[in-house]
Amino acid sequence: MVIVGGAPGDASLTLQPYDLWLRSLSIHFTYAHTASDFGRAVELLPPLEIEPLLTHRFPLRDIHAAIATARRRESLKLLVLPDAH
Repeated sequence: MVIVGGAPGDASLTLQPYDLWLRSLSIHFTYAHTASDFGRAVELLPPLEIEPLLTHRFPLRDIHAAIATARRRESLKLLVLPDAH
């Protein structure tokens, strides 16, 4: 997880370190000095090839099935699309 931006000085975050360790999760914080710094950083990123990562697609009307699939960890990445009109 990458957290971009700030939070109020009195904000708190409750974590369970064991869960982070067990799932090999990382939390990174970043700070952008100006909007132009962030824009420049985005420009330097290579194009992301997302299509090969999408293993499932669901129409919005099947959102519950999409959530169930994600919870069962049966997909690499799934995409929920608006219903056709």
